[in-house]
Amino acid sequence: KLESFAMYAMNLPYDQDFEDAERWRFVLTSTGFAVLSMVVPFILLKRLMQRLQDSKSSRSISLLSIS
Repeated sequence: KLESFAMYAMNLPYDQDFEDAERWRFVLTSTGFAVLSMVVPFILLKRLMQRLQDSKSSRSISLLSIS
């Protein structure tokens, strides 16, 4: 209601259905970027941890074969 009153006071067009659609689009876009900002670092950290684990295990195997 406040939004429609403000738009009327500024003599700007206001369409409730359009505004609701814009709001939902904003919510979905924000949610999508938030998910990406959590998933991408998780994948990168998981790959880094896997490489570190592989490097440690290959190093310990090479040390065992030397002795």
